[in-house]
Amino acid sequence: MNCYSFFLWFELWVIMQAIFDEMCVVLDWGKPTFIPTKGDPSIVLVVGLRGSGKTTTCVKYARYHREMGYSPALVCADTFRAYKQLKQSAWSAGVPCYGSYIDWDPARIARQEIEWCRKDGHDLIIVDTSGRHEQEGALFEGMRRLVEATKPHLVILVVDSRIGQTALDQAAAFKRNLGVRRGAVILTHLDGHPKGVGALSA
Repeated sequence: MNCYSFFLWFELWVIMQAIFDEMCVVLDWGKPTFIPTKGDPSIVLVVGLRGSGKTTTCVKYARYHREMGYSPALVCADTFRAYKQLKQSAWSAGVPCYGSYIDWDPARIARQEIEWCRKDGHDLIIVDTSGRHEQEGALFEGMRRLVEATKPHLVILVVDSRIGQTALDQAAAFKRNLGVRRGAVILTHLDGHPKGVGALSA
């Protein structure tokens, strides 16, 4: 490597390091605004558009907190998809799953199954919901009913990072329609896609 090539490589490294450090500053929000309380049931409602990765995120979120010493449980309030899908994923992660094969009212399912989770001694209850579209007012009304029925301590919006800047519109639509006071955003499909800039927008 000659001197010219070395300086080019060094300049590139400095630029990449500066960008990396700045991204860490932007994305590091410090201490989390919500930490579940062990022994006292906390309810987390997971929402998002269809295909954004809500079910997988719910299972990962539950498995992570189980490793942190919590007793998590998953509740399926998704009547548009098979309850079996969440149950199978939860079983493979070693997390109990609650739901109904016969009831078609998501709010009633969530309310009843949360009570069962409490009776079984779970201190973190994660509610998986069906996919929503910003334009579907009726579905947002259903989501508001779910918020009222579950009274969640935290609402997580799952956003597919591949949509890029549209992530901002999604986050704004959910905040506007649900009126939640404590919320978070989880981005999925970040690996290997250039539109991860959606993270900054959301």
